[in-house]
Amino acid sequence: MTKLVVDRCISLYREYQRRECVPEQQETRNRLFLIMKPYIETWIMSIARRRGVFLSEQELISMSWESFLFCLDRYRQGNEILIQNHFFAYTRFFFLRWQVKEAKRKSVLEDLEDNAVTVSFEDEILLLDEIVSLKKLIPEEYKIVFDDTLKSMAGENKDKVKTSKKIHGLSMSQYHTAKKIFKVMIEHFLINNY
Repeated sequence: MTKLVVDRCISLYREYQRRECVPEQQETRNRLFLIMKPYIETWIMSIARRRGVFLSEQELISMSWESFLFCLDRYRQGNEILIQNHFFAYTRFFFLRWQVKEAKRKSVLEDLEDNAVTVSFEDEILLLDEIVSLKKLIPEEYKIVFDDTLKSMAGENKDKVKTSKKIHGLSMSQYHTAKKIFKVMIEHFLINNY
């Protein structure tokens, strides 16, 4: 990166930080990305080549944007680290994190393929009915805990709800204990019914 490009990036970063209106901030961020994009793409391709990873054009574009946001979120003006050094180091870190997540995802998919069980739609409906009937047996104050347990088992992190200090008269300790018990019950129920 030339000094002119570095100065322009720093200027846009300062402008990005000063903007209070979200659309203006996004516009400034996007201009900064357009300047940084060729460098980030070069860094990602270099890192990928060294690690023996092939990326398609779409993957490279997507990863460069995600990496840019990752780097931008962690950059603080006034650091002794130059902006290009920061972005390179964090792009490398982002790529390594991505590679670990991909390896885990592939491992899980391979495990699922190895242990694949075919379940018909009718079986799923019957299983759901069984879970609903199981919920009816639970005392009223624990039904919300049962629902939270199902949500946490089925969803992603974005679907999880942070609980407050007390839930319908249950302390956090009681809540978490009940949730662990329900999780074991549901897992046992699912395993025995498949």
